[in-house]
Amino acid sequence: MIIKSDIYTDITINKLDDLKKLKPLLMKKSILLMMWECKILFNDKVLKIQTLSDESENEYHVMEWLQGKLPVPKILGFERDKKKTYILMTKVAGEMSCAEKYLKKPEQLTTLLAEGLQMLC
Repeated sequence: MIIKSDIYTDITINKLDDLKKLKPLLMKKSILLMMWECKILFNDKVLKIQTLSDESENEYHVMEWLQGKLPVPKILGFERDKKKTYILMTKVAGEMSCAEKYLKKPEQLTTLLAEGLQMLC
């Protein structure tokens, strides 16, 4: 489920405490958080909420480790409670490989995907 919201676009996250202030807002009944994963999209940020698990915690650590090595989102904040993890991150510039313009040009898509794979070496 993706919730697009302009409500919080003016929030500046300067420290982890700012992220904690968002948690009560997210617990409102109008936003269902019973699912395994929820992404809330801001203009330049993404708040990813997942059920607490080894995988959700590992995702945070891997993204932190990849900083400066690959073009991954910058982690702005990470929090967890008894049931969920919350990762606030920047959006990555670019387009999805499943965009219509790439699907119509498979040769271009193949080249771009190959370049992406080479970044992993």
